[in-house]
Amino acid sequence: MTQEKIDKYFVKDSPSDAVKVQMPKGLMHFTETFGPTMIAEGIAKVQELKLVRDLGIELGQGYFLGQPQAVAAQTLSAPARAVINSAKIAVLPGLTRVCDAEFRIERLAKRVPPLSDESLRG
Repeated sequence: MTQEKIDKYFVKDSPSDAVKVQMPKGLMHFTETFGPTMIAEGIAKVQELKLVRDLGIELGQGYFLGQPQAVAAQTLSAPARAVINSAKIAVLPGLTRVCDAEFRIERLAKRVPPLSDESLRG
């Protein structure tokens, strides 16, 4: 079984950052197609664990789950267990539109005259 880690950058404070949520969501689509198991790094807060759980990421690591040890812990802390066993769904931040509905690409495009044959022979 192959495993891929989601960097802690995308987990840290992600419950309040809609853009950061998009990477783990996209990677989960990738894993559904190609099969690796995702591991979320850097889970340090309740909300981060809720997000990871609700995205369907089954494995994680971070201080909220337990301190680093030479031997893997056999049990989770009570707060981490409570999050995992909870039926409450975390509210994920949504992306908001960054432009109005009337926005068109023409506002970004600039017409320029074509180069003359003379300038191309140069």
